[in-house]
Parts: sequence; C-alpha cells; structure tokens
Amino acid sequence: TTAQTTADSKETLADAAIAAAKVAQTAISATDNVTLTNAEAKAQLAVDAANTYVTSAQTLVTEATQAKTAADEAVRVAQDAIDKAKAANETVTTEQTQALTDAKALQTTAATALVDANDELTDATATLKTATDLQIAIEKATDKIVADANANATTTADATTTAQDEATTAQTTADSKETLADAA
Repeated sequence: TTAQTTADSKETLADAAIAAAKVAQTAISATDNVTLTNAEAKAQLAVDAANTYVTSAQTLVTEATQAKTAADEAVRVAQDAIDKAKAANETVTTEQTQALTDAKALQTTAATALVDANDELTDATATLKTATDLQIAIEKATDKIVADANANATTTADATTTAQDEATTAQTTADSKETLADAA
C-alpha cells in the first residue's frame, strides 16, 4: 500500500539520519566549534525524521484498522446472506459461498496487515527513542564542552583581573616611591 511504502521510506530516512548523527557525535571536538553545531543539527534531524516515521506508521495502523473493519463487515454480510438463504429454505448459491470465502481471505489478509502495521509502529517508536536518546547524549556532550570553555574563560578572566589588580598596586607603589624620591 501507499502507507506502507511511505512508512518504509520514512524508516530508511530516519535510520540514515541516526547514522549521520552518530558519526557527528563521534566527531565532536572541543577545539572545533563546527563539530558542536554539526552534531546538534544532525541529532535534531534524526529526531525530526523519526517523528515523521512515527506519523507514517500511525497512518499505516489507521489504514490497516479500517481495512480490517471493512473485511470483518464483508464476512458478516456474506455470512448473513448465507444464513438468510438457509433460514428461508433456499439453496445457498455458489456465488454466496464464494463471497464468504473471498471475504474471509480478505479478513485474514487485513488481520495480517494490521499486525504488521502495529509492528511497524513499534519499530517507529523505538527508532524515535533511539534518536531522542542520541540527541540527549549529543546535547550533554556539547553542553559539557561549552561549560568547560565557560569555566576556562572565567578562570582566565579572574586571573586577568588579579594581574590587573597587582599591576595597579605595583604602579601605585612605584608612584609613591617616585614621589618620595623626588621629595628627598
């Protein structure tokens, strides 16, 4: 069906996006800011693709459920036609028997399609969890690099302030010594 083909293509895209995010995660470097941006972008792409896959799988389940409901109704109607013919002491026709056989075959096919659709949705949900977990891991890794850089910047700023204070104190001392020397 179209829904199955769409779900399959969305699964392929989600799997490819997750693979790309894993590569980007491995490439994260504290010395190359582009790797941080790239990893976070790839992780978001993986989550977006997985969400689309889930949506497609949900559509597939909806369509399979509708097909199963229609097939169940076809069996009920075909069986009812046979039951009415028997109740009226009429001969059950070959067409009526064939209609019931065909309806039952469709019912079996629809039931299998529904099981498959639910399996697809389970896979899509697992794929979304994988993508989300990967995004969280990448975010933690990039946040740590940024936090470390911020801590380093704070330490450097503190050291610079201390050095500035020491230089100001030294200048003040030198100026007062100069004043004393000039006065003497």
